[in-house]
Amino acid sequence: MHESAAPPPSLPSAARPAVDRIGPKATVSIPEAATTVVFEHDAVVVGPGTARDFVYEGYSWGLQQLPRHFDKSPREGAFLHHVAGTDRPVYPERHARAGQRCSTQWLSFRFRSEGVFSRTGAHLALILRSQSTAGWNRGRGFIFGHQNLLPDDPNACPAGEPGSAHAQPETWWTVTSGAAQVAANHVWGPPLCSAPAIRDGRDFQVAIHVADGGWIAYWITDLATKAQITTTLRDTVNGEADLVDGLTGYSLALVFGASQAESWRIRFDDIACGWF
Repeated sequence: MHESAAPPPSLPSAARPAVDRIGPKATVSIPEAATTVVFEHDAVVVGPGTARDFVYEGYSWGLQQLPRHFDKSPREGAFLHHVAGTDRPVYPERHARAGQRCSTQWLSFRFRSEGVFSRTGAHLALILRSQSTAGWNRGRGFIFGHQNLLPDDPNACPAGEPGSAHAQPETWWTVTSGAAQVAANHVWGPPLCSAPAIRDGRDFQVAIHVADGGWIAYWITDLATKAQITTTLRDTVNGEADLVDGLTGYSLALVFGASQAESWRIRFDDIACGWF
């Protein structure tokens, strides 16, 4: 067992008193969210050219096993854990914004990967204020891993040593094309690329905040060395900014992970989400 690192000081305590919801007093049933998620690619099970790909979700009542999510192209295997909505309370009495909905969503978790960055071309996306489908995402957050950008792309991070990975902020929205919703996104490159300090076989603690008005902040801490990646920026690019500010879901996703010949896995533990 690994102990969780303390979250950044601005993260609310799990013991914070509950506050009233908007609207009439009523009993609202909020579905339980998974506190553990595992993405796994097992290349040594089924046979030549075939692999088992699973998403495991851990709840208080046990483990749920799902297939990986979707392929948008033959080389893109996507794994997704999506929580469609969370309970967004209002500020309590005597607060300067009493009665208004809380403005900042937070997510924290611990993760450890085996073979993801050293064996695959995959990257992960952590998305708050999120809506995710098989074809597109909405929300704000960051990615870490292999960028899947051409080396001459102005938003590509400088290459690190083999097996190392960067983190960089990203924003997602959709545009209407005829009767279809088409995916759109923007990823920020230098100077907002982290050092290539994320590696397999290490334990990291992550916290991310996404606030109204496009603010994104995140912290990634190596639990052994205490080295920390941290970034703060304001997203003025998202084409559906007002819509995204109203969303309450979150997503953990991995892409470009299923077409690899070798096995890998990544595990997220102590997943917690809230508002302040």
